[in-house]
Amino acid sequence: MSKHDWRTTLGSIVRDFRRTWPQLLAADLLCRVAIYLLLSPLVALVARFFISRSGDAVLTDEEILFFFLRPAGLTALIVVGALTLAIAFAESAAFAESAIIMTIGFAAAEDRKFAVLDSFRYVYRRAVRLVSLGARLLVRILLLTVPFLAAVALVYHLLLTGSDINFYLTFRPPRFWIALILAGTLGLVWLTLLARALLGWAFALPIVLFEGVRARVAIRTSGEDTQGRRRELIAWLAAWILLGIGLSALATGAIGGLGRAMIPTTGSTLPVVAFLVGTVLILSALANLAISFLSTALLGLLVVGLYRQITGRGSMGRALEGQKGLAGPAVIRLPRRAWRWIGFAAVAAAAIYATVLSLNVPVGDSTEITAHRGSSGVAPENTMAAVEQAIVDGADWLEIDVQETADGIVVVHHDSDFRKVAGSRLRIWEATYEELSSLDIGSWFAPEFSGERLLTLEEV
Repeated sequence: MSKHDWRTTLGSIVRDFRRTWPQLLAADLLCRVAIYLLLSPLVALVARFFISRSGDAVLTDEEILFFFLRPAGLTALIVVGALTLAIAFAESAAFAESAIIMTIGFAAAEDRKFAVLDSFRYVYRRAVRLVSLGARLLVRILLLTVPFLAAVALVYHLLLTGSDINFYLTFRPPRFWIALILAGTLGLVWLTLLARALLGWAFALPIVLFEGVRARVAIRTSGEDTQGRRRELIAWLAAWILLGIGLSALATGAIGGLGRAMIPTTGSTLPVVAFLVGTVLILSALANLAISFLSTALLGLLVVGLYRQITGRGSMGRALEGQKGLAGPAVIRLPRRAWRWIGFAAVAAAAIYATVLSLNVPVGDSTEITAHRGSSGVAPENTMAAVEQAIVDGADWLEIDVQETADGIVVVHHDSDFRKVAGSRLRIWEATYEELSSLDIGSWFAPEFSGERLLTLEEV
């Protein structure tokens, strides 16, 4: 890409952002409200419904992984993903916000005004094709991902199922590193192929929006348009990522410094400290919101700018008829009284937040200490030595793990077998208590604990 092309694209992005940022900000806020009120709870409920169909009240991480590799799990992924995209096209920041921002940006590039509600209507009228595009992209991503997930699961099955996973995580034998290297290699290959596919789909959304073609045609056309331009797209994407990282680092440093300067460590009353903390938290939330908005808006404008420059196609047709041209940089014109009320509302919000915070902050010392599997830092986990040491240490609570043996005795043990603590591959639910009670479960930690044996819950 020539220096002139770089400057032209960058200049158009900056110009269009300066002229349309109020509309972009309004669209961003509306979409975020929809995410918190509609999208996130609904998707979570649907995902929980599918997990509950497994028939188990509790699932381990391994069981969840293998659940998504079964037909029911894949169905869950497709349904949840399709639901996410279906709602996303309507108002979420994941898909439709990009479409809305691109619509506003395309209108700005045509030197036309396009109100926020107009952009929502424009996107809504293309709802069917947008949902079709989202569903097709989701299916393609799944088709690309499932073989790699299956390969990782096969590696796990062949190398890491001989014993409980905690044995491998604790002692890290050679097969653990072999499995890690193989899984990492598969992950890198998957990321490379996924990145290549995503770059090929870069213009699919604007093609659907501004050329009126079907999703299938848009995906194929986008691949043809981006052929030979992948390095250019990667460079722009890297610049966008670095900008986001830089803005986040700058905001974090500024808010952190402000907090250290504002919040005293001694000599202040709780209400004063709570008010200052509330103020800093509100400023931090606003900074994060601003950075997120800038990242989303600039990415949408960047894709539209590159689409117009590379393809030279696209039109909004009658949607722009009768609209007046844009002037200079956009401004939000409000009378001084309005700005005073905004300032007053901001101070009041900080005060209310601080008051709520101060009322819910315990003044006394309410710290409670829980001994994880007993005092497992100085004694072997889930043994009588660890239990007694936790009492000596003054722990408020003692956390233990319980399982049932083949003959129905509830014992204190974490892993599915005893490979980690006793070098035995016996599965706890396949052996009797008598068989397990002779195992030395303390020497692995230190020789002085060689007398430790498996405990029953009743003994603890």
